[in-house]
Amino acid sequence: MKAVEKVNRTIRRTKAFRGALALVYFFLVAGAWSLKAASKEAPTAVDEIAILVPEAADFADPMVRLWLDAGSEEGLHVVAMHDSDFLRLSISEHRVKGVILPDTIHRSASDVLVDAVSRYVEQGGSLLLVGDVGVLDQKNVYPRGSSRFSRLAGIEYGFYDELRDKAVAWGEVWGTQKVFNELRVPPGVGVPGLEQTGDSSRRTDPSEEQGADLTFTRYGGGDLVYPTFLTRGIYDGRVLLHSPSGVAAGLRKAGKGKVLYVNLLLGYLKARTDGLLLHLFLNYFATTQLQLPSLTAVPDGIGGMVMNWHLDSNAALAPLETMRNAGIFEQGPYSIHLTAGPDTREFGDRLGLNVDGDPAIQQWIRYFSQHGHAIGSHGGWIHDYFGLNVSEDNQKEFEKFLVLNKQALEKVVGRQIREYSAPVGNQPQWVTLWLQAHGIHAYYFTGNAGMAPTQTYRDGRKADEDGWSFPISHLGRVASFEEISRDKIPDTEVLQWLKDLSDFCVQYRTARVFYSHPPGVIAYLGLMQKWMEKTAALAKENNFRWYTMSQLGDFLDRRKELSWQLVEWDKGGQVLIAEAPHDLAQMTWVAPAAIYGRPKVLTGHAIVQQKREDWLIVALAGTKLKVKLPFLKTVESAAISGR
Repeated sequence: MKAVEKVNRTIRRTKAFRGALALVYFFLVAGAWSLKAASKEAPTAVDEIAILVPEAADFADPMVRLWLDAGSEEGLHVVAMHDSDFLRLSISEHRVKGVILPDTIHRSASDVLVDAVSRYVEQGGSLLLVGDVGVLDQKNVYPRGSSRFSRLAGIEYGFYDELRDKAVAWGEVWGTQKVFNELRVPPGVGVPGLEQTGDSSRRTDPSEEQGADLTFTRYGGGDLVYPTFLTRGIYDGRVLLHSPSGVAAGLRKAGKGKVLYVNLLLGYLKARTDGLLLHLFLNYFATTQLQLPSLTAVPDGIGGMVMNWHLDSNAALAPLETMRNAGIFEQGPYSIHLTAGPDTREFGDRLGLNVDGDPAIQQWIRYFSQHGHAIGSHGGWIHDYFGLNVSEDNQKEFEKFLVLNKQALEKVVGRQIREYSAPVGNQPQWVTLWLQAHGIHAYYFTGNAGMAPTQTYRDGRKADEDGWSFPISHLGRVASFEEISRDKIPDTEVLQWLKDLSDFCVQYRTARVFYSHPPGVIAYLGLMQKWMEKTAALAKENNFRWYTMSQLGDFLDRRKELSWQLVEWDKGGQVLIAEAPHDLAQMTWVAPAAIYGRPKVLTGHAIVQQKREDWLIVALAGTKLKVKLPFLKTVESAAISGR
């Protein structure tokens, strides 16, 4: 499969890279040649972020792959590197752009590695220090006192020898609106929380804006709490996020370099369907701290949204007509998913859509299909029964409902169904694998809430190799109009959230999902129309698009097939080189205008334009592209050195 082949290529390429570096090191010692001379023959990448991995770990390990996948999804070059190879690099003059020390897989670290990473930072390198990395020494023993990485982190933590299981505590994570904006936290994920007290690390920067803090929240019931290490002392830097344990994240200078310290188990969380924090901090590290160019995850770099309508029962029929009369379906295309059976709550209740036997719903399906909307399967034939009872242990009994639902819809639309949503959000792992095996390429997902389309990890491994999950957006603990109504959230707050969400997608050239049900929208029809006016105005300016899940899934597949690199051109700039097996059209790179002057197309075809503080390079038809990115004179020396 494509994803497996890509990982294998990455592994082979990295191993080859390791071998080449060892050879270079040998000649350096022998005095035969230098890395500088070698680079003239084969320009090296200048934007790679290395995730350091213990010697015993395989690059195909899910806890390594999830970082590589996250890097790819964020449009970055994250490469795996064993500790020994980093030690060789630190001896030479060659530098990677940034280094990640990941949680969970790298709990053990030698004193030699700790010293080498410290030297790397002090000499000008950038480090993302995550969670429990290095809390054990090379003998898997907890050191006395605090973590050996405390000095780099800027605050003491990891007091296992003293506190044992009390060295880590669970609690909410919060920060200011300013920090949430900097981290690109999507609207609705953070909500005003109670003022926290007793944290000596709060707002060490007097210029930090005051006001109510925002707390990370989860979709559904219950508070969202994370494990963090107890920290002691005054943080030597700028605190970004807080927890009851102290500093949850912060950024500081160390010598000539910088350290982004994240006191959260980012990899562990992503491996269990909570990947938002990992993606936020990886993007922040690359684009804000390192100011790297990136490849957008939307066509032409135009952000937008997926409107996912779930039609559970025949109660949707009358609201559909009201929505059509209100002009809701004049925009789009949308992803419209249906439960096709004659029943909804239990067998024989006749509350279902009855796609096989009801001409009215058949007419609606044809109407949607003819107007470009994507028809998807909403679970298994009988909405409530399937959603409330399907489990990991009953595939033999429940698989038939998936088959019936899919076949009924395909009979009406005359083509394969390629999208799916799980009733009540219940999607066992076997269902995910069934979708992959039966041509369903994109699915709504309640995990990873708030994220852009992603390839999901769950229970510590990748859920499937080909499918794209589309996490829902949420306003605090709710997402759909039905839930909004239940919790009596004011209309003004809801409308502002939807407007902010569409603006967020435009500003950061990304995509998010909003989902609801036709009956729920009727009470919010005026609000919906105002939001539609907003998105229509953005679309008219060519700044916003509606996407279907399958459209974005197909684009993301094409995006995964292309290869691109950023290499040194000369002292005056860098060159972006891209190649695709079929077509580069709509692939778009973003380069910070604070670093680069106007890009110049050398080979192939692309449109170059400036949007806000970025240059956009939008590829046109063709399979090869080469673009020069000249440095601004004021940043030339810093950009070349990688600092």
